[in-house]
Amino acid sequence: YNNALGTADSSWYTFYDGDINLYPKLIVNNTTLNLKLAIHDQVWGEEAYTTTSTAPDVYYNLYSAEKDDNINIELAWVRHMFTENTILDLGLMDGQAWGTKFCDYTMPRWRVKFMQKTPVGLFGALLEKDAEQGSFYEKDAEKDDHDHYAIFAITKAGNVFIKPLLYFVNNSTLVGDLGSEGAKLQYYALELSGNLGIVDFESELGYKKFMFNGVSPFEEDAKVYGAYLNVWKAMDFGKPGITLAYGNWDKNSGLFGKVGGGYGFDFRNDFKSNLILGGRGLNNENVISATLGETRGFLPIAAAAALNPALAPLAAAAPGTYVDAASNQASEDLTGFTLIKPYISDVQLPIKNLTCSASFGYMISNQKDTVWEDAKAWEADLGVAYKISDNVVYSIDAGYAKISDLKTWTVAVPAGTYGATQPNLYLPALEDISNPDPIFVVQHKVEFTF
Repeated sequence: YNNALGTADSSWYTFYDGDINLYPKLIVNNTTLNLKLAIHDQVWGEEAYTTTSTAPDVYYNLYSAEKDDNINIELAWVRHMFTENTILDLGLMDGQAWGTKFCDYTMPRWRVKFMQKTPVGLFGALLEKDAEQGSFYEKDAEKDDHDHYAIFAITKAGNVFIKPLLYFVNNSTLVGDLGSEGAKLQYYALELSGNLGIVDFESELGYKKFMFNGVSPFEEDAKVYGAYLNVWKAMDFGKPGITLAYGNWDKNSGLFGKVGGGYGFDFRNDFKSNLILGGRGLNNENVISATLGETRGFLPIAAAAALNPALAPLAAAAPGTYVDAASNQASEDLTGFTLIKPYISDVQLPIKNLTCSASFGYMISNQKDTVWEDAKAWEADLGVAYKISDNVVYSIDAGYAKISDLKTWTVAVPAGTYGATQPNLYLPALEDISNPDPIFVVQHKVEFTF
């Protein structure tokens, strides 16, 4: 809600969401062309402001430039098998995903990927191209590109799969200065999953080192890590289990690390910690979500005035205050939080083909000196599903979530005091605010798989 705009403190909203995906293949000898066709992925009847709107989810009969609206080829890649064990993939394919869904946000990526099967497992390497800024007329133009590199393996020890990943991002396009180092990321992940005799499990460890190198004058390298464990037991009455996940918080790091910022480990959008409090993801599994952990950066007024001389009057009038420097780190699921979630799924009800599930998630913030410090949340989810046929399932899911112990930065100077274009000023302190109202969601859907 936003009381400054005079809007309500709470609201009720209903909508229709549709998504159809087709995955055709064309096979010629040892080569396969793989496609993903998205057909009218949109919220039905969402209002468009103009007939040429480029905003997503416009009326079905109006033009949209968004790539995920209407009919679009989202993936197109070729696989060639030199032998049964030597494989080359080329083209636009799913990326940003490894192992479990922990720390994943599946997106189309342009890739060259090579894989080799051996007696001890599969080994591979890939090149991923996000941006190409090179030019024949510029010296060292390749230093302003955006490339990803990775090596990976999939092997097995007894009943346990072992999947290590080493991933490196080299992105100089953020700076746009020829020859600049730009932003770099090192990402190391390890998935372990399988059967331990009495229980099944999946787990993943992740470590990220962000190196910003000129993106911001106040940056400090950030080192974040996370861990995920899901243990369950398939029984006659259903499948009980527990999910545990942890994301650390690296204080005094990130884009504003030198002036008291921070960076956290994000579970990312595919993970979907809960029905409400977690990521929605591209497959629209959850029609609405509220992420936790997004932070904003605040610069001392003197530092802000050094970057923008127009702020000098504010620095003189209100020394010791901070300027809102916009988002420091966006959150796609839970960022810098701990999740504890017992659950039970696949419970067979007395009616044939009717099953139910339930879960309770408890979340604790690991952040420091942010609005999320000491924040807590809980969510209870219930669901029922009826299998109409082998490829058609109707389901209803409901969730109720509550967030507590949030904080806010204290406003020192009202908005507009120094003109509409000037930022608000804040005291360098956090104060408790009233807890937000609960969030509850009910969704139902028919899912066709064929």
